[in-house]
Amino acid sequence: MTERLLELAGVGRRAWPELTWPVDEFAAEIEKRGLEDLPEERVADVYLAWACARGHAAALAAFEERYGQDMFAFASRAGLPAALVDDVVQDVRRALFVAKGNEPPRIAQFAGRGDLRGWLRVTIVRQAVLTSKRLRALREHPDSEPLEALAAPVVDLDAELTRVRARDEFRAAFAEALAALTDRERALIRYRYIDGLTEDEVASLYDVHRVTVARWVARALARVLRETRSGLARRLAMRTDEVHSLIGVLRTQLPLTLRRALGDDET
Repeated sequence: MTERLLELAGVGRRAWPELTWPVDEFAAEIEKRGLEDLPEERVADVYLAWACARGHAAALAAFEERYGQDMFAFASRAGLPAALVDDVVQDVRRALFVAKGNEPPRIAQFAGRGDLRGWLRVTIVRQAVLTSKRLRALREHPDSEPLEALAAPVVDLDAELTRVRARDEFRAAFAEALAALTDRERALIRYRYIDGLTEDEVASLYDVHRVTVARWVARALARVLRETRSGLARRLAMRTDEVHSLIGVLRTQLPLTLRRALGDDET
């Protein structure tokens, strides 16, 4: 390992003394990627970014402190409805810091050719563009929106819905139940049942334990059940046992129902 590599690595380490990534490991990564010509003014950014890619807790905390507000500012300026700004930022956080399959987190791609703040702005804008396209597709094809699709009865419930003749009422009640969720509850359902993230992956987004995520998801699903039952009660003159029978079917099969409603279940 050359003196030049160790010198570069030392610049990053001095810029972020609270991080614990050893200088020699950072230097080895620079050499591995063939970035010996890395501009010194970008070394600190690369050191932070690559430490985040390796999952260093202190690096993730430092990134959030330095760039958290910037991310929301970039998303807010991208022309999206205010209600979607948080969704865009969460999507970018997931892409930046959560590995997907054998692919490393996207933050590992940062190579210091520009400053990290500018690279992050471009990443946010690209995600905002994708979100805008999804919104346009939703306006043109309303049934294509994932969470709205959850309101469509699926095969597991067909027999029960036919028996009580509540197909349309169920669809409306289920849609209302989804709409009644908080932003975080909707995000949790999307991450777990649409994007297919594990509890550990979701936990890394919110910086909480996986048990906390499991509890949040359970509460969100329970709320869907509760609100659906309430909606049916308002719409139908159904006997109590019929309502409980229908909700019982939904309760036992809700995770599978969510996946099949989106065509994501492969079993």
